[in-house]
Amino acid sequence: MEKQLEDVKSKRKIIRSLTTTLITKTECIIKDESISHAIKIEDLIECKEQLLDKQNSLKKLNEKIESLINSEKIEKEIASSEEYSENIIKWLSRVSRFIKENIKILNRNDTNNSLIVLSVFESKVELYSRNSICRVHLPDAE
Repeated sequence: MEKQLEDVKSKRKIIRSLTTTLITKTECIIKDESISHAIKIEDLIECKEQLLDKQNSLKKLNEKIESLINSEKIEKEIASSEEYSENIIKWLSRVSRFIKENIKILNRNDTNNSLIVLSVFESKVELYSRNSICRVHLPDAE
């Protein structure tokens, strides 16, 4: 059982590291002034999907660890798990807010009227360009 616990903790450590890297990437995209708003939105939608996947993976691994760990260590494990969970939720919220705000900026700055946001409803964004309509579904944060 100790070996199984160590294996699961090792997997979680890798996912946590990848999550931290993804959050750093997300922050860089948001701060980078050389990237257009449209590309930022595309990149951040991808980051959000990846963050949701990492959140789900960590949740499953944390549940597995909690089932394998003895009762005197569980408090420390839960506190550590919650810290990562809160950070993911914070960044999912920031990304969602950034996307919504920048879609408004795209509409205002589009002097050629080549891009129109038809709707932003809950987590769905519908964009219209002269050539096509693009519907983007933003995954909900759990």
